Amino acid sequence: NNGDPSFVTVVDLELRATVGGADQTNATETGLAYSASTEVNAGNRAGLAFDNDYTSTKWASNGQPTVGSPQWLKVNFDISAPYDTQVYVREISIVGCITGQTAMAPKDFALQRSDDDSSWTTVLTVTGQTGWTAGERRNFAV
Repeated sequence: NNGDPSFVTVVDLELRATVGGADQTNATETGLAYSASTEVNAGNRAGLAFDNDYTSTKWASNGQPTVGSPQWLKVNFDISAPYDTQVYVREISIVGCITGQTAMAPKDFALQRSDDDSSWTTVLTVTGQTGWTAGERRNFAV
């Protein structure tokens, strides 16, 4: 995170099949399963990072991320779907913080994928994301 001694937050996280395209992870439309390494409380649960509410809901970890204890969000896509209907991610879009919580925004993070939920491959690494402002959206091509 950006200096907060206790938490990291994600206000909104979108996974897009094309750059600038539609969100494939909207919690109010997709019925996907969301989880997190930790959640500070039920009002800051994992699925709230995917609800497309950019101002009042968010996921907040129940701990500061460290090298030995990273904090993470996970979306479970249906990998049993036919090849032509599987999800591809070409861009991630993040709103990192709300007013008064800029120090909780993500600073360094990675996007990983897995076909079996145990072996993970990193497909994007982002570092040095500082200077977040409340409600600011940042996009990263995969």
